[in-house]
Amino acid sequence: AEFQQITVDHLMASSAIPIVFPATALTVDGQPEYFGDGSMRQISPLSPAMHLGAHRIMVIGVGQPKRSGLGRDAPTQERPGLSAVASHAMASVFHDTLQADVEQAQRVTETLKRLPPEVAAVLPYRPVQVFAMQPSQSLDALAHQHVRELPLAVRHALSGLGILRGSGGALASYLLFEPGFVQALMAMGENDAFARRDELLAFFATP
Repeated sequence: AEFQQITVDHLMASSAIPIVFPATALTVDGQPEYFGDGSMRQISPLSPAMHLGAHRIMVIGVGQPKRSGLGRDAPTQERPGLSAVASHAMASVFHDTLQADVEQAQRVTETLKRLPPEVAAVLPYRPVQVFAMQPSQSLDALAHQHVRELPLAVRHALSGLGILRGSGGALASYLLFEPGFVQALMAMGENDAFARRDELLAFFATP
Protein backbone atom coordinates (compact mmCIF):
# COMPACT_ATOMS: atom_id res chain seq x y z
CA ALA A 1 0.00 0.00 0.00
CA GLU A 2 1.23 3.48 -0.84
CA PHE A 3 -0.08 6.98 -0.10
CA GLN A 4 -0.92 8.79 -3.35
CA GLN A 5 -2.95 11.79 -4.44
CA ILE A 6 -6.08 10.40 -6.09
CA THR A 7 -6.36 11.45 -9.75
CA VAL A 8 -8.57 10.61 -12.72
CA ASP A 9 -6.05 7.89 -13.66
CA HIS A 10 -6.64 6.17 -10.32
CA LEU A 11 -10.39 6.20 -10.93
CA MET A 12 -9.92 4.85 -14.46
CA ALA A 13 -7.68 2.07 -13.15
CA SER A 14 -10.22 1.20 -10.45
CA SER A 15 -12.95 1.02 -13.11
CA ALA A 16 -10.91 -1.10 -15.54
CA ILE A 17 -12.79 -4.39 -15.49
CA PRO A 18 -10.32 -6.90 -16.98
CA ILE A 19 -10.93 -7.90 -20.61
CA VAL A 20 -13.64 -5.22 -20.96
CA PHE A 21 -11.63 -2.03 -20.26
CA PRO A 22 -7.91 -1.36 -20.78
CA ALA A 23 -5.50 -1.26 -17.85
CA THR A 24 -4.32 2.20 -16.74
CA ALA A 25 -0.73 3.21 -15.99
CA LEU A 26 0.04 4.59 -12.53
CA THR A 27 3.40 5.63 -11.10
CA VAL A 28 4.64 3.42 -8.26
CA ASP A 29 8.07 4.03 -6.74
CA GLY A 30 8.89 6.26 -9.71
CA GLN A 31 8.07 3.59 -12.28
CA PRO A 32 4.90 3.15 -14.39
CA GLU A 33 2.83 0.08 -13.61
CA TYR A 34 -0.46 -0.94 -15.16
CA PHE A 35 -3.51 -1.53 -12.98
CA GLY A 36 -7.04 -2.83 -13.40
CA ASP A 37 -9.95 -3.38 -11.06
CA GLY A 38 -8.40 -4.64 -7.83
CA SER A 39 -11.28 -6.98 -7.01
CA MET A 40 -9.84 -9.58 -9.37
CA ARG A 41 -6.95 -10.30 -6.99
CA GLN A 42 -7.64 -8.34 -3.82
CA ILE A 43 -9.11 -11.02 -1.56
CA SER A 44 -8.78 -8.67 1.42
CA PRO A 45 -10.07 -5.25 0.27
CA LEU A 46 -9.66 -3.62 3.70
CA SER A 47 -6.02 -4.67 3.99
CA PRO A 48 -4.40 -1.62 2.29
CA ALA A 49 -6.27 0.84 4.54
CA MET A 50 -5.33 -1.15 7.63
CA HIS A 51 -1.67 -1.35 6.61
CA LEU A 52 -1.69 2.43 6.14
CA GLY A 53 -2.79 2.79 9.76
CA ALA A 54 -6.54 3.35 9.46
CA HIS A 55 -8.56 3.01 12.68
CA ARG A 56 -11.90 3.78 11.04
CA ILE A 57 -13.00 2.60 7.59
CA MET A 58 -16.17 3.48 5.74
CA VAL A 59 -17.08 0.86 3.15
CA ILE A 60 -19.56 1.50 0.35
CA GLY A 61 -20.39 -1.85 -1.20
CA VAL A 62 -22.43 -2.90 -4.20
CA GLY A 63 -24.03 -6.03 -2.76
CA GLN A 64 -27.48 -6.89 -4.03
CA PRO A 65 -30.40 -7.10 -1.59
CA LYS A 66 -32.02 -10.54 -1.92
CA ARG A 67 -29.98 -11.42 -5.00
CA SER A 68 -31.10 -14.86 -6.14
CA GLY A 69 -28.93 -17.68 -7.30
CA LEU A 70 -28.67 -19.02 -10.83
CA GLY A 71 -32.15 -19.50 -12.18
CA ARG A 72 -33.77 -19.14 -8.76
CA ASP A 73 -35.73 -16.09 -9.93
CA ALA A 74 -36.99 -17.96 -12.98
CA PRO A 75 -38.05 -21.49 -11.94
CA THR A 76 -39.47 -22.26 -15.38
CA GLN A 77 -36.17 -21.58 -17.09
CA GLU A 78 -34.54 -24.88 -18.06
CA ARG A 79 -30.98 -23.63 -17.93
CA PRO A 80 -29.43 -20.25 -17.03
CA GLY A 81 -28.26 -18.35 -20.09
CA LEU A 82 -24.79 -17.01 -20.72
CA SER A 83 -25.81 -13.60 -19.35
CA ALA A 84 -26.91 -15.13 -16.03
CA VAL A 85 -23.73 -17.19 -15.74
CA ALA A 86 -21.53 -14.16 -16.50
CA SER A 87 -23.43 -12.04 -13.98
CA HIS A 88 -23.08 -14.72 -11.32
CA ALA A 89 -19.33 -14.98 -11.93
CA MET A 90 -18.88 -11.20 -11.79
CA ALA A 91 -20.84 -11.03 -8.53
CA SER A 92 -18.60 -13.69 -6.99
CA VAL A 93 -15.50 -11.68 -7.91
CA PHE A 94 -16.65 -8.20 -6.97
CA HIS A 95 -19.02 -8.70 -4.02
CA ASP A 96 -18.16 -11.74 -1.96
CA THR A 97 -14.63 -10.79 -0.87
CA LEU A 98 -15.66 -7.36 0.41
CA GLN A 99 -18.48 -8.60 2.60
CA ALA A 100 -16.35 -11.42 3.98
CA ASP A 101 -13.50 -9.02 4.78
CA VAL A 102 -15.84 -6.58 6.53
CA GLU A 103 -17.29 -9.38 8.66
CA GLN A 104 -13.83 -10.64 9.57
CA ALA A 105 -12.64 -7.16 10.60
CA GLN A 106 -15.73 -6.69 12.74
CA ARG A 107 -15.26 -10.09 14.40
CA VAL A 108 -11.61 -9.38 15.22
CA THR A 109 -12.52 -5.97 16.66
CA GLU A 110 -15.28 -7.42 18.83
CA THR A 111 -12.93 -10.17 20.03
CA LEU A 112 -10.27 -7.63 21.01
CA LYS A 113 -12.82 -5.62 22.97
CA ARG A 114 -13.73 -8.70 25.02
CA LEU A 115 -10.12 -9.61 25.87
CA PRO A 116 -8.32 -8.26 28.94
CA PRO A 117 -6.35 -5.13 27.95
CA GLU A 118 -3.01 -6.72 28.83
CA VAL A 119 -3.76 -9.65 26.51
CA ALA A 120 -5.02 -7.52 23.62
CA ALA A 121 -1.91 -5.32 23.87
CA VAL A 122 0.47 -8.17 22.99
CA LEU A 123 -1.52 -9.41 20.01
CA PRO A 124 -0.52 -8.22 16.48
CA TYR A 125 -4.00 -6.78 15.91
CA ARG A 126 -5.78 -3.54 16.67
CA PRO A 127 -9.48 -2.68 16.74
CA VAL A 128 -10.79 -1.07 13.55
CA GLN A 129 -14.21 0.53 13.36
CA VAL A 130 -15.86 -0.45 10.08
CA PHE A 131 -19.02 1.27 8.86
CA ALA A 132 -20.48 -0.59 5.88
CA MET A 133 -23.22 0.60 3.56
CA GLN A 134 -24.95 -1.45 0.87
CA PRO A 135 -27.54 -0.27 -1.67
CA SER A 136 -31.10 -0.54 -0.46
CA GLN A 137 -32.39 -1.43 -3.91
CA SER A 138 -31.36 -3.95 -6.54
CA LEU A 139 -28.71 -2.55 -8.88
CA ASP A 140 -29.68 -5.27 -11.35
CA ALA A 141 -33.24 -3.97 -11.60
CA LEU A 142 -32.05 -0.37 -11.79
CA ALA A 143 -29.59 -1.22 -14.56
CA HIS A 144 -32.31 -3.00 -16.51
CA GLN A 145 -34.28 0.25 -16.57
CA HIS A 146 -31.34 2.05 -18.19
CA VAL A 147 -29.90 -0.69 -20.39
CA ARG A 148 -31.01 1.06 -23.58
CA GLU A 149 -28.71 3.95 -22.74
CA LEU A 150 -25.78 1.77 -23.72
CA PRO A 151 -24.20 2.75 -27.07
CA LEU A 152 -25.84 1.01 -30.02
CA ALA A 153 -22.67 -0.87 -30.92
CA VAL A 154 -22.37 -2.22 -27.38
CA ARG A 155 -25.99 -3.31 -27.33
CA HIS A 156 -25.56 -5.17 -30.60
CA ALA A 157 -22.39 -6.86 -29.34
CA LEU A 158 -24.05 -8.00 -26.13
CA SER A 159 -27.51 -8.84 -27.42
CA GLY A 160 -26.45 -12.45 -27.91
CA LEU A 161 -25.80 -12.71 -24.17
CA GLY A 162 -29.39 -11.81 -23.39
CA ILE A 163 -28.41 -8.54 -21.79
CA LEU A 164 -31.55 -6.80 -23.08
CA ARG A 165 -34.00 -9.30 -21.64
CA GLY A 166 -34.68 -11.24 -18.46
CA SER A 167 -31.90 -10.89 -15.90
CA GLY A 168 -29.58 -9.12 -18.32
CA GLY A 169 -29.55 -6.07 -16.06
CA ALA A 170 -27.11 -7.83 -13.75
CA LEU A 171 -24.42 -7.92 -16.42
CA ALA A 172 -25.37 -4.49 -17.74
CA SER A 173 -24.75 -2.92 -14.33
CA TYR A 174 -21.00 -3.49 -14.82
CA LEU A 175 -20.98 -1.72 -18.19
CA LEU A 176 -23.38 1.17 -17.69
CA PHE A 177 -21.30 4.32 -17.36
CA GLU A 178 -24.11 6.36 -18.93
CA PRO A 179 -25.41 9.58 -17.27
CA GLY A 180 -28.92 8.32 -16.57
CA PHE A 181 -27.74 5.24 -14.68
CA VAL A 182 -24.98 7.12 -12.86
CA GLN A 183 -27.43 9.81 -11.72
CA ALA A 184 -29.88 7.14 -10.54
CA LEU A 185 -27.09 5.50 -8.53
CA MET A 186 -26.14 8.84 -6.97
CA ALA A 187 -29.76 9.53 -6.04
CA MET A 188 -30.06 6.10 -4.42
CA GLY A 189 -26.82 6.65 -2.51
CA GLU A 190 -28.01 10.03 -1.25
CA ASN A 191 -31.32 8.58 -0.09
CA ASP A 192 -29.60 5.65 1.60
CA ALA A 193 -27.22 8.04 3.36
CA PHE A 194 -30.08 10.18 4.65
CA ALA A 195 -31.82 7.03 5.89
CA ARG A 196 -28.75 6.27 8.04
CA ARG A 197 -27.91 9.87 8.83
CA ASP A 198 -27.61 9.37 12.59
CA GLU A 199 -25.22 6.43 12.15
CA LEU A 200 -23.09 8.38 9.67
CA LEU A 201 -22.85 11.43 11.92
CA ALA A 202 -21.91 9.24 14.89
CA PHE A 203 -19.25 7.47 12.84
CA PHE A 204 -17.52 10.65 11.70
CA ALA A 205 -17.87 12.27 15.12
CA THR A 206 -16.04 9.46 16.92
CA PRO A 207 -12.73 10.76 18.38
